Amino acid sequence: MLIYFMLILAFSSNYLSPPFLDGDTGFYTSSTSFNKKGHIKFTLLESYGSKENKDRIVKCLYGPRQSHNQINLNASYSIFRYVELGTGINYFNMRQDNFKELFLKTKIPFLSLGRIKSSIAPYITFTEGEKPCFTANIDIETIPFTRKSLPSFLIGQSVNIGRKKSGNILEFSSLLSLETGRFQPFIEFYTEFSERISSSFMANTRFCSGLGLNIGNLVLRGGVEIPLEDYAERNFDYRFTGGINYLFDTKRKPKGKLNITILDKENEIAIPATIIIKGKEVESILECQTGICIIEDLPFGFYTIEIENPEYQRLKRPLFIKEKSVDKSYKLIKKEEKKGGDSPE
Repeated sequence: MLIYFMLILAFSSNYLSPPFLDGDTGFYTSSTSFNKKGHIKFTLLESYGSKENKDRIVKCLYGPRQSHNQINLNASYSIFRYVELGTGINYFNMRQDNFKELFLKTKIPFLSLGRIKSSIAPYITFTEGEKPCFTANIDIETIPFTRKSLPSFLIGQSVNIGRKKSGNILEFSSLLSLETGRFQPFIEFYTEFSERISSSFMANTRFCSGLGLNIGNLVLRGGVEIPLEDYAERNFDYRFTGGINYLFDTKRKPKGKLNITILDKENEIAIPATIIIKGKEVESILECQTGICIIEDLPFGFYTIEIENPEYQRLKRPLFIKEKSVDKSYKLIKKEEKKGGDSPE
């Protein structure tokens, strides 16, 4: 289970709603990474902010500022190692303006070579009062340096293309993130093109800089967003956003129980011992005072078991758990009876 909580302080431009991408890595740039097979991921985002009114009539009716609220709930499921199905809802409200959106998507990789990873995610978006909108999000990520002496940078590019009733959709965002483990400072650029790729047709352009902090399974992410349009007027809106990610595995591994008996090889009497069991997912130490112990919840697989007693030869054996209940008996040889090496079972 992974639980993420993000706190974002953003200064947005004069648009009612920010663009709605799935932005795993930054604010708008999507990620090419995939969850493991059988994983389900839920994401809940809540935004609240304020927008200044420039129109005199709107300013007279509703005051100098309007508050808005936005809620996003997304879910994705990895049916294969590199294929994800996703769905989500988006609700936005600002006084008399409100809309609801529902989207469905499929995310698959393409042209991933070495350090360069890419994916494509076709979207179908259903907006209240409009015809379905078809778009495709193309994401490319690369880590150019892998040497220990150099910082690890992640460069992400995201393009969302499609068409809806109001016209064509062409959105672009670029991300530069410093991957240092716990701290992840990043900068990001986002823009839209109304008709064609040209500086004269750029709209809703913004620059964002922030810092991510990882503490175990907890991720805190914050940033400041600056609109590049009408910059001289300093007409910045603000938005507070919080979110929670929840990830769980539907393909739980079967587990078994190990019943251990430790005996003196000569008289076959149960003796106390220290049991150390190591595996891919388990490493535990058990003090078996009576010589008869039980170890539960061991995922099926291979292990190494070590048994120690100060008066006996140390024993080390491979162990394979493939049933719900496994019985094992180990016999130890006293040190004065045989010198050197481990005793046979």
